[in-house]
Amino acid sequence: MNRRTLDTVLPMLYVVAILIAVFFGTGKATGAVAAIGGVLLGAYWAGIRQNLKN
Repeated sequence: MNRRTLDTVLPMLYVVAILIAVFFGTGKATGAVAAIGGVLLGAYWAGIRQNLKN
């Protein structure tokens, strides 16, 4: 996958993961998914993305 594809797909997967947690999980699970996903998405945008080729 190239960077443009990941720039589109990763936020979509994050939203899907949160929605699944909202509908099928508890409040704590939703919070955990949101927090962990947010950190991972932030790490991608801050560092990992810089190392990928266009």
